[in-house]
Amino acid sequence: MKNGNTIYPWRIKKGAHSFMSSRLNYPEQADRRMDDHICRITVTDYTIKSNIRSQYHKELEGDHLWQVEVLGIKDREFLVLQSQLIDLKEDIVVFDKTGNKIFG
Repeated sequence: MKNGNTIYPWRIKKGAHSFMSSRLNYPEQADRRMDDHICRITVTDYTIKSNIRSQYHKELEGDHLWQVEVLGIKDREFLVLQSQLIDLKEDIVVFDKTGNKIFG
């Protein structure tokens, strides 16, 4: 059932900006503002091979690369590896389509 609510089930780890900036082909796809903030995954079809510097391909071969929307940052989305996300499990935050917090 689609109800217009937005769920933010992840938190980006502290230091993820630095970690991602050193590995991304385009470091501007990460931002200091994303560290330690809750987010949701918006795009799932990015690949490590196309977006991560080649010297890190072997190290990150079992990881996944996502585009995420960070709560409160409206001007852009960021690329983050799965290993840099924390599953909030039961600490999910939900906002309605007008931006009002309704859970969490």
